[in-house]
Amino acid sequence: MLSIMGESVTLDIRWPIIDVSQTSVTLNTPAGALTFAKGNWPGGSSAVLVDVEEVDEFIEHLSTFFTDTPEPVIRQLHTAVALIRREDAKKEAIDRPFNPLASYNANPRPASAARQAMTTASTFILFDRPTALNPELVNAYLETDYKVFASEGDTQERTFTMRVGQACEPLAHLFQERGIQCAAFVTAYNPYSAAHEDQDNETRQASLLQTLDQHKVVYRLGEGRHPLGRWSAEPSVLALNLPLDASKRLGMRFRQNAVLWCGADAIPHLVLLM
Repeated sequence: MLSIMGESVTLDIRWPIIDVSQTSVTLNTPAGALTFAKGNWPGGSSAVLVDVEEVDEFIEHLSTFFTDTPEPVIRQLHTAVALIRREDAKKEAIDRPFNPLASYNANPRPASAARQAMTTASTFILFDRPTALNPELVNAYLETDYKVFASEGDTQERTFTMRVGQACEPLAHLFQERGIQCAAFVTAYNPYSAAHEDQDNETRQASLLQTLDQHKVVYRLGEGRHPLGRWSAEPSVLALNLPLDASKRLGMRFRQNAVLWCGADAIPHLVLLM
């Protein structure tokens, strides 16, 4: 069994003990029987704990116990190490202190954010790696109406709706009035598009607003609503002047599959995070 517990970076490999004598311990592994001299037995009961950084050394040591190289065991170990490193990378991205303006300069669209289309027909979808999201779910995101409300008490502002891939004239006017070049539409509701209780969603959304307030990010309230009612309207925010990299990290922090991001052209792009 391979497991990750908390922030531990150890592999917990459990192979059944099939024989114990006064001098040795024999395990049943995917590659066959493995016998340790009892004095060199590295585990208690049936557990062998190996630090991730020492896996290559462990494999080299392990191979000496076999006539033929135990390829199934080695593949299992390498797979586990890759999984742990991926999880560590995701955790680092989520836990990294949120600093919305850390990478902002005269160009609010970092070079690393070059458009990458899933297909030739999806120029307005951005992603860093191939996505595992269900295509039907992605299509639902593309069909959703992203509504931005006028600020309460402000008679100059008006409510408007954004759609992926369609130039939004009210958003362009907002950019011009504010002297900004980008914005992100984000929610904390229903992490990973899985339905959650209203109270949980409200708590997450309050935390999102608090995060933006702490970093002095100006925003307007809004909601995402699927026109065919695929899901209930999700309270959201349009965070103004938020660079793409910061928008992605914010979405990841609140466990979202995607966020909407608009550059200076005021055309919303769907940014996949998964």
